[in-house]
Amino acid sequence: FKRKIINSETFFLILLILFLLLTNLKSLLNFKPEFPDFNKGKYSIFKWLKENTEKEAMVFAEYSIDDFFVFNIRLLSERAIPGSEDFPFIEKYYREWHERFTDLYHGNIYSQHNVVDEMEFWELNHLVCKYKITHLIRHRKVAPPLARLLKEFLINRRVVYIFRTTCVP
Repeated sequence: FKRKIINSETFFLILLILFLLLTNLKSLLNFKPEFPDFNKGKYSIFKWLKENTEKEAMVFAEYSIDDFFVFNIRLLSERAIPGSEDFPFIEKYYREWHERFTDLYHGNIYSQHNVVDEMEFWELNHLVCKYKITHLIRHRKVAPPLARLLKEFLINRRVVYIFRTTCVP
């Protein structure tokens, strides 16, 4: 037999990997996915939407409210959204998705934050009418007759407003 000698760098790397595995072994073995508590904190808005809006509701929301906020409306509240940054997996729907996303969020997938918050009455009304949006969620208030305030939430130390919208001809 020929003995192979390990250099010191490889030896310390192996020790580091073993140390990390052993220190995290308990958490790796006891891993359980955490589901959000819908009764408190930032997730309570999704429970409210699910319990207080029609199943057919179309919810248009500001992206910057929280990470994955728009996605969670669809996933946790089980409500439709007029468009989001996640594009369709079927190529024939790409053009429709792109036109809708461009219309709703000014087309820039990397800077859609604050777009809905900064929209004025005429632009919001155009989108409400075009996409049959029934509910709007953003940080800024909207005046009647376009929107009626339904509920306020505090998410990430900012007030978030939920409105019932009406198309103004």
